[in-house]
Amino acid sequence: DGVKILIDIDLIDPDFPVRCRPVTGNRIDQGGFASSALSNYHHKFTRMKNQGEIFATDVDPNKLIELKKRVVRSHAQNIRIVQPDKYESVMADKAGFFDIVMLDVPCTGTGTLRRNPSIKWNLTEVMLEELIEKQRTILEANTQFVKPSGTLLYATCSLLHKEGEEQIEWFCTEHPEFRLEEKKRTHPEQDRCDGFFVARIKKMS
Repeated sequence: DGVKILIDIDLIDPDFPVRCRPVTGNRIDQGGFASSALSNYHHKFTRMKNQGEIFATDVDPNKLIELKKRVVRSHAQNIRIVQPDKYESVMADKAGFFDIVMLDVPCTGTGTLRRNPSIKWNLTEVMLEELIEKQRTILEANTQFVKPSGTLLYATCSLLHKEGEEQIEWFCTEHPEFRLEEKKRTHPEQDRCDGFFVARIKKMS
């Protein structure tokens, strides 16, 4: 069958090391996949040589319009764009189907403070708690799609540990069948880029 991946990677830097690389024959599904992500990761997807499958979707239909343009320009024939209103029907039989599930969840965006300083003044504790709950809901909803021995990648553009390390700790406690393999965080002042957090989690059974 080849590898199958569900991905939401709106904001991950293309050079941010997550150590999950598409190769020839992989089957990839990308849920919540923004148009910018395809552009950022195109150089990696080309390694598949159109022999795998990529399912690309986003909750915002407008992003899929730009995504479709990028797909056409890339000449990729293995990318399937799934509209939000079709997502449930397409994914209905995909439990345990994907080798990699990547989730770039909605977050406070505090990793982009250099470009968006107003975040500091607009963010409230209530907003943070709502985002944390939404992130957990997304994690719970997508866990089912990871096959045994598959990988879950979780990413945010947040500097807050509540949205990063603490979420992964919560998730692995709730789902002991998953084990944290690697995590990485960037810091704007040190790395001269936005602040990101990415965790790679293995499904053991």
